[in-house]
Amino acid sequence: MKEVEDKLRELMGIIGAILSKAESDSDFSSKLNDIPLNILENNSTKGGVSVRRPRSRQSQFNSVDYLGKNGEDKLREELDSKTNTELCQILKAESSHRKPKEIKSLDRDRLISEIISNALRILNKGSAFLQVKESDDTSSDSGSDVEE
Repeated sequence: MKEVEDKLRELMGIIGAILSKAESDSDFSSKLNDIPLNILENNSTKGGVSVRRPRSRQSQFNSVDYLGKNGEDKLREELDSKTNTELCQILKAESSHRKPKEIKSLDRDRLISEIISNALRILNKGSAFLQVKESDDTSSDSGSDVEE
């Protein structure tokens, strides 16, 4: 543990030096901004200590909104252009009844069909009540015609 603490202190010193140099030198600061954030492609270092990165929150595709605005055919085309990983993320985000491991095991066509069926179900959720309301209105109209 002492070796890890020593390395951590050493790294903090290096970071401090970099930050003080960046404050005093605008050219150096602009070069720091050009460094890509995905420098650490490997999740672990040689010492076996894993590097934890926060999950990035990408703007999630909303299939229900897209379906409402563009229709089922356009939604299917849009989903066809996405990767399997993106499709899995969409299905997870839209509170699928499936577990994440089950979602990963689905094939592409099944992922797309589940996203579309979930979006249709959510979009039409209140339509049953509207149909009942319309039929009640027509029955009350026909009842008034009979009384006249």
